[in-house]
Amino acid sequence: MKGSRALLLGMSPGPGCGPPAVSFSPFLGDNEVTSFKEAAIFPLFLIAAMVLHAWPAPAPAQSGRPPAALRRPPLQQLFHTERVDVVYDRREHLEELARRLGVAPPAPGAPPDLGTLALRLDDMLAEITRVLKRQPPPGVRLRLRLVPDALAVRRQHDALTGLRPHTPGPRGWLPAFYEPKSRTLYLSVADARIGLLAHELTHFVLSESPGGRPSEVFQESLARYLEERYLSGRSFDFRPPGP
Repeated sequence: MKGSRALLLGMSPGPGCGPPAVSFSPFLGDNEVTSFKEAAIFPLFLIAAMVLHAWPAPAPAQSGRPPAALRRPPLQQLFHTERVDVVYDRREHLEELARRLGVAPPAPGAPPDLGTLALRLDDMLAEITRVLKRQPPPGVRLRLRLVPDALAVRRQHDALTGLRPHTPGPRGWLPAFYEPKSRTLYLSVADARIGLLAHELTHFVLSESPGGRPSEVFQESLARYLEERYLSGRSFDFRPPGP
């Protein structure tokens, strides 16, 4: 049996059959087995060393703000009135809206009273529905989304509609618009004023009231009328603040 095993593993071809094949004897000594294992494992270490050498080093840590792709968007906050849900990113935006709508602070140097702001928004909606004789159904609420400036409003408009609105003013300037599908009024805090808000609230009331939506031309004429009504101080005894 031992002779047969040696014949099968150690026999090389006879003359005329090409170069002798490499054969391994089952009767290797301990040193020879160790050398064979080292010879078989060495290429693996060599390949691993080459891969580690070519692997890119980690980028050094950078101080300051993280890359834009890793920054978290600001958390949206909510301010509720009886009929309006105000969505804003910073409390300063809400307070600036109150100042621009003529809400006075309770004391010199104090921020505007947000309770008065809530009453102002609800009173404006009540006044507009009274003048237009149109009333959205109960439970229909307006979502007022505050954004920093008119360019941010424009970006929102383009993302939602894919259109470029034809508005006066500098290129890219759009201070506010009403989006009926989500019942959302987008308003630039930097451009907010009582007349502009009354204009867009008119679009909300006309769009959400029963009886069919008026044409865009008729809606716009009514919105301009309400805008001028507020600017002239003929609504809820409002007087625009001085320059």
